[in-house]
Amino acid sequence: MPGHGSLRKAVAHSSSLIASYVHSRHPRESLQPYFSMLDDGVQPDLCIFLLLFKACGNIRNLEHDKALHLHAHDLGLVSDPFVASTLLSMFGKYGSLHFSEEVFHEFPEHQRDVVLWNSMLSAYSEQGHGERGYI
Repeated sequence: MPGHGSLRKAVAHSSSLIASYVHSRHPRESLQPYFSMLDDGVQPDLCIFLLLFKACGNIRNLEHDKALHLHAHDLGLVSDPFVASTLLSMFGKYGSLHFSEEVFHEFPEHQRDVVLWNSMLSAYSEQGHGERGYI
């Protein structure tokens, strides 16, 4: 297992690679640095998950999405509103409203901020269910 400084460098390097793939519209390739990190025993951070959720929204592979969601949940990252809103968007892009709602309802009502509400409403709207946002 690498030292603390090496871990930070590995995370930063992987984050840069993933961001490059996401921004150059190669979402499938963005998963490789993530899997390499796991193989090396390096845990991804919040920023990496945000990038991966964005990539997975374009890949549209529900199994990958659910596995990443579970991993982020296990690391305690889903309680972050930005992670949750990115998850909502990812699931909402291709009609997995059930999973979007699941993420949304994991938050207590008093913690549902404007960003989270907007993400949920956008997910409904993208799938032609804008009226559900009024419930």
